[in-house]
Amino acid sequence: MVQIRDCVPDDFDQVFTLLKQLWGDDVPPREDMKKDFMEYIESDRDFCFCGEDDGQVTGFCSADMRKSMHFPGEMLYIDVLVVREGFRKTGVGQKLLERSEELTRELECRAIQIDVVFHLTGAQEFYKKNGFRQIGLLFGKST
Repeated sequence: MVQIRDCVPDDFDQVFTLLKQLWGDDVPPREDMKKDFMEYIESDRDFCFCGEDDGQVTGFCSADMRKSMHFPGEMLYIDVLVVREGFRKTGVGQKLLERSEELTRELECRAIQIDVVFHLTGAQEFYKKNGFRQIGLLFGKST
């Protein structure tokens, strides 16, 4: 049975595998990701938690608190929510999203947001089914 818990440093290898599954060749270098992962764990404004089933990390979510002019006050932004192949549609993603929404309320944030790439139509439907609505398009550029 999947349990949701805060990530610990020893989770990094399994989390990195999940991120490679999600981003493929676009995943940043391992050491950069490890540094960011450790910073998330130590921060009081960044959060990461995972779904665990029998010692295996089956899902991962990272989020951060940020200011927003669109939702005055604080909001929780989900940076990543990913479920290991073979564990999708088993409730892991649902539990990770529920934990994110619970965290939003605990932190007294005004809103919660996530962006989803265009080709992940299943993920888009998942968020819509859970009360999220499309509010824009995300543009990015590496520097």
